[in-house]
Amino acid sequence: MLMWTYALGAEVFGEVDSFAFVVGWETARPAPFARAYRDPRFRAFTVCPGCAGSGEARTGPAVRPATPAPKCRGCGGHGRVKRRGIRSV
Repeated sequence: MLMWTYALGAEVFGEVDSFAFVVGWETARPAPFARAYRDPRFRAFTVCPGCAGSGEARTGPAVRPATPAPKCRGCGGHGRVKRRGIRSV
């Protein structure tokens, strides 16, 4: 029964599993007929330590609250930075 289940899963997911292998995705099999695919490049970014993810530069009290806050220099206003040692395509 186990071999039959494995063979059927390989038949159903074979093409997608092959594609995931070629592009370098991680494949998880949480259940017999279920797959989870993840691109490892999603781990390439982390919260910017300069702005704590807000994207705004840390400044003193706002003189004019109607003006937009300046962008953080560390992340360019995105709130995230690339981790060291992670290779991306």
